[in-house]
Amino acid sequence: MSAANVNHALEAAGHHAMERLGIDPHGRHAAAARAHAKQAGRQLAVAGYKREDASPHITENPPLHDDHEAGYFDGENARFAIKFSGADGLDAAGLDACLQARAAFDQAVHEADADAVQVVMDTIFRIATKYPGGIVAFFDDVPEVEDLRRAAVAWRTATDAHDAARAAAVARQAEWEASLPSATELMRAVAAEANGEGTSFDFQGYTLWHEPDHGGWSLTNAYGVDHCRFLTSERDFQQLIDTVRRRQDIGPVPPGCEIPDEPVEDDSYIDAMTACYEAETALLARLGLSADAPVLDAV
Repeated sequence: MSAANVNHALEAAGHHAMERLGIDPHGRHAAAARAHAKQAGRQLAVAGYKREDASPHITENPPLHDDHEAGYFDGENARFAIKFSGADGLDAAGLDACLQARAAFDQAVHEADADAVQVVMDTIFRIATKYPGGIVAFFDDVPEVEDLRRAAVAWRTATDAHDAARAAAVARQAEWEASLPSATELMRAVAAEANGEGTSFDFQGYTLWHEPDHGGWSLTNAYGVDHCRFLTSERDFQQLIDTVRRRQDIGPVPPGCEIPDEPVEDDSYIDAMTACYEAETALLARLGLSADAPVLDAV
């Protein structure tokens, strides 16, 4: 059953009944009853109901009252917090996502399912990256979640910075491309300035030398290699402009002068992902679970 569709009050009563009947040698039903009672309280508060609206499954089982009350208080605090959230803070949709994540987490722990715990941690990671200025509600009792949240926010910060730098570079590229002359304009400017034997015209790192005997201009590239191309027509000048726009080279490039590949990740990005991995690993170890699959598959 999906964690989102569970009747937590009913589940709490059911596990409590198993505990009272003594069908709980390892205390798993007692723990599950407490977890479901808390979640029922959270749901009640998040939905905007009063304590008096609690399900009969809770009210008729006094041992569940304290945990239900603790969950309700947890939900009330979370609702209060989102009212005063600033930019990038948790909103109602994020609060609901946290509520569902907590239900899935409790279910995964009850079933001792390491893979399911990892799925929840991936979900928490996504919540934290979507709301970097907010809390991850309902996980105050799971310290590893705060470690994961901080790492996720660091990842989001590094990613945003990388994206902003890339966007700025794209904008500069577009502005620079718009400043390039047309083939007609460039040919006219070259003909006016490089007009006669030995005269030249510089364009974006290239030098065009007039060779009147051959009816055009020879090209020296940015590395000082002469006679890389010979231009005589607007079509030739358009090809030069297109090559410049694509950031390509004309003629041979000396060894060691190639443009290096842009790094995909910087240290802050890698550090954040390492911290996320460590948070998941620490939680699984504390729960006594082992995971064979790689963590953070959703990133």
